Amino acid sequence: MPTRLNISLLNVGDHKSRPYEFHYGEAIQKIKEFDNSGYYIILVYITNIYRMNISEVIMKYPKSLLLFLFALNLFSQSPEIDLSTDSIYVITEPMTSITDSFYIGNQGDSDLNYIITYEYDGYSSYSIVISGIHINDFSIFPGTDYINENWDSVSGGAQASGNNVTAVLTSPQFDTSDTQDLELGFDQNFIYQPGSYSKVEYNDGTGWTEVYFNDTDSNSVHQYIDLPLGLTGQLRFTGFITKLNGNAGSWFIDNIEVSNTKITYFPYTWLTLNVPDSGSVTPKDSTKVSFTCEVTNPSERIYHADITISSDDPDEPELIIPLVFEVGYMPEIPSNVGTSILGPNIYVSWSTIAYATSYDVYCCDNPFGTYYFLANVTDCWYTDEITENRKFYYVVSRRDP
Repeated sequence: MPTRLNISLLNVGDHKSRPYEFHYGEAIQKIKEFDNSGYYIILVYITNIYRMNISEVIMKYPKSLLLFLFALNLFSQSPEIDLSTDSIYVITEPMTSITDSFYIGNQGDSDLNYIITYEYDGYSSYSIVISGIHINDFSIFPGTDYINENWDSVSGGAQASGNNVTAVLTSPQFDTSDTQDLELGFDQNFIYQPGSYSKVEYNDGTGWTEVYFNDTDSNSVHQYIDLPLGLTGQLRFTGFITKLNGNAGSWFIDNIEVSNTKITYFPYTWLTLNVPDSGSVTPKDSTKVSFTCEVTNPSERIYHADITISSDDPDEPELIIPLVFEVGYMPEIPSNVGTSILGPNIYVSWSTIAYATSYDVYCCDNPFGTYYFLANVTDCWYTDEITENRKFYYVVSRRDP
């Protein structure tokens, strides 16, 4: 059996032959690609055979060609997925459920293996928990394991004062490994004098970063400062205090707290598959995928999800079906349907129906006959031309997507 194939692809449009040389396996795939396109006639030439047609090859090398054709058929077998729909829309009233389905078909010539997954758009609800990671209210001065330089205990807090005095207060390290959003808060009263400043630094385990600085004016506003995330945290408050013409500056701080805001998202659970999430479909067959949508929320709302079918189809290994699930109250049957003659036309009217977005109008010349569809309208009336001696109508209310 040859290890290489020379393939000449004859273009039907321009009648020009294009030679290619491939390894045997590559040739099989290449022939398959061109053959499936429908634009080429395949002519096969085995190594060392130049410009021989198919009949000549069959006569001189029947075994090699048969082996080639067998391998070509073997390599050409593959599954081909065929979904019954490319999108799904279902609607039901609040506090109820609805069951629907779609089909996974296989138009190929080998088994199709598939896996079904789905992903919601959004989430059902969330919770926010704010917890203190590190707190110092100075009930114990200068704070447990704090390192103090030139800060004094004043009015239940810490104060830096004096003239040309640098006061530094450094916290111990604290654990911030399981945090999502860190924030520093503290009370303060900064009395500014020329040359003085107040500064806060934060160490997230990689080094000190300045997160607050004021060297321009007095400030007594409670501070909220976002902090960088890291495995550990540490605070350092530095105040440089000056005095001018007998007016002394100072910086008072209290109620230091580093808090973590943790948001937990709760996923939707309104979609349930009623069949296994994986399976196999034999050639020229299909399987039904049933699912149920249900919510216990009494409110009207539209939900979205993507149903993904992953398979071993070589051309379409992943297909997504968008699912729209509308929860809303369904309209009642139209009431007070009446008719009247307006010149050459029949005027059909009915009462406005809550939750209806449109109406289907049907007509028949026999009250017990087969009614045929006339039109879909958004108004509560329809004008029909008089063509028979008598006509009967009925109206269907709709709630459209």
